[in-house]
Amino acid sequence: MDSQLWGVLIGAAAASVVPLLTLRTTQAQWRLEKRIELLRRKKEDLERLYADIFQKLPSALQESNYPISMMGAISVHASPEVRKLYYDHMESKDRDETRLKHLLLEMTVAANKHIASIEHEIDQLLK
Repeated sequence: MDSQLWGVLIGAAAASVVPLLTLRTTQAQWRLEKRIELLRRKKEDLERLYADIFQKLPSALQESNYPISMMGAISVHASPEVRKLYYDHMESKDRDETRLKHLLLEMTVAANKHIASIEHEIDQLLK
């Protein structure tokens, strides 16, 4: 009788391993999918944010009239590189036409790098 009890216990333990492994694998897959979903949403939000900034920025630079919503978006959501370029410009006294165009180009490149870094992160998770 004792060996039968041990057989039942060992059988029950072995039978419970598969569902536990399945549960753990499913949870890991769910977390990965949620992380990818979050990153995709973040990428889309940043694309909209940068589109809005670059729609307002040229006229703001020309008129030296910077909308608060644009400045707030740059301060909070833009990449550190975009933020630095913008605030370096704000502190600069030299604001000729060539420098303004160069600033727009540098900020655009920095914004695209920011978005590309998120795309890269998504790609790494999908591998």
